[in-house]
Amino acid sequence: MIKNILIVIAPLLLVAGCASPAYNSDVYQGEHLITPYYADVEDWLVSEQQVNNFSSRIWQQPGKGMADAYSVSVFYDQVSVTSQRRKRLDEPGLKACDTFTSTTLSFPQDLPYPVEYWETLCANNNGTRAKLLHLIIQGKNNLYHIQKSWQGDIPANLVQQWKTKFETIFVCDTRTNVVECPEVQKLTEL
Repeated sequence: MIKNILIVIAPLLLVAGCASPAYNSDVYQGEHLITPYYADVEDWLVSEQQVNNFSSRIWQQPGKGMADAYSVSVFYDQVSVTSQRRKRLDEPGLKACDTFTSTTLSFPQDLPYPVEYWETLCANNNGTRAKLLHLIIQGKNNLYHIQKSWQGDIPANLVQQWKTKFETIFVCDTRTNVVECPEVQKLTEL
C-alpha cells in the first residue's frame, strides 16, 4: 500500500516547484513567489524540472525521500481557477485511498490574488497514511502551487509548523506597489 500512496504523492509533487527570487535590480522584473523560510530546506536533497512554461523544485529530507518532501511549482503565463486546480490535485487521492479527506484551511493573509489553501489525508486499510499540505496562489501572470507531504505517523506540531511557514508565503510584483517585493541578500533562481 505504500506504493499506492507514492503513486498518489509523486504526481502531486510533479504538479507542484520553484520560488522566484525576491526583488533585486539584477533579477527578473515582474512577478515573484516569496517563500521566506527557504533556509529550512536548503540542506535537503533537491531535484528540478523545467519544461516549457512549467518549473518545479522538489526537496526531500535526507534519509526520508518522498516520505518527507516539499515542493514548489510555477506554471508561467497561466491563469487557472484555483478551485478547479484543487479538484484536479485531489483526484488521485480520491481514487487511490481507502479514506481520503480534503479540508479547506483559512489563509490568514489578505492577498490581492486568488488563494486556495488546504490539507489532505490519505489512509489505507493496511494502516499506511499520507498527509499533504497545499497552497495555490493565482498571480497576475503565473500560477503557483506549494506542497508539503509526509508519509506515516505525522506529529501534529510538525504539521502546524509547516502551516505557519506556508502562511508567510506571498506573491509580489516589482512592476507595482500593491505587494512590494522585499530585498534579500541571497537569491535563489530556478
